[in-house]
Amino acid sequence: MKTSIIRKWTAAGLFASGIALCQTASAISLDLTTANASGSANGGFFQQVPVQPTGSGVIDSFVRIKNKVTEEGFNTGVSKLALDNLNQGGTNFNHDIQLNSVPLVNLGGTDYYQFLLDIDEAEGGQDHSKGLISLFELEIWTRSTPIIDFAGDVGVLTDLTGSGADKKWDLDLGADGDSVIELDSYLNPGNGKGDMFAYIPASSLGNDGSSYVYLYSKFGSPFQNSGGGYEEWSTVQRNNVPDGGATVALMGLALGGLSLGRRFLKTPKAC
Repeated sequence: MKTSIIRKWTAAGLFASGIALCQTASAISLDLTTANASGSANGGFFQQVPVQPTGSGVIDSFVRIKNKVTEEGFNTGVSKLALDNLNQGGTNFNHDIQLNSVPLVNLGGTDYYQFLLDIDEAEGGQDHSKGLISLFELEIWTRSTPIIDFAGDVGVLTDLTGSGADKKWDLDLGADGDSVIELDSYLNPGNGKGDMFAYIPASSLGNDGSSYVYLYSKFGSPFQNSGGGYEEWSTVQRNNVPDGGATVALMGLALGGLSLGRRFLKTPKAC
């Protein structure tokens, strides 16, 4: 199994690629742009995966996000649009989920909650750079009761952060600092195939299965190819994950623990 490769983006390289250089912050870059690449950031474990079977009875899609350049969204049961969500809340592809519906898997003796990300940005023909996209914000919030309304006609981030929900895990918080995950849609082109498993420590989210889970994510810098299809978060139905979907990941963990021989280098973060 190929473990993570951490890149260092220079100013010259970024401008040559047509990517604007942010001067305000730095991030740890986790490169999942090759098949089966994996690595960890701030206690979470992330793995590029082969094509995953999807469809009714296999996955539960709970939010789809679509916009140009950058895009962000979170799942909700409120029957309104929010941020860049493709669907209004309370529908088949954007709705509340509870913790007991998220698969709990064990990797190397540690329990994680498993989420599946499906990206679709490969619309550049043979130019594979058009399929690259960066996940630079990922937060998991929980609430004892569902969010039932937004302050306005369209939901914004403060409808989540100001709702009384508790932020349980953040891609940018922890010993590793600000982090970004680089992905390549060309590995599994098109929607409905799956691209990355995100394993979030169970110790962070707790064990109250009745709690409502809200996943906020934002895609963009440095790879801003979010003008193609939509990004979709889902959970794999428990009866379709006999070994937690973790066989390959477990092999990597056995070799080196969560660090997986990472090298930390700085890369631009969103402005």
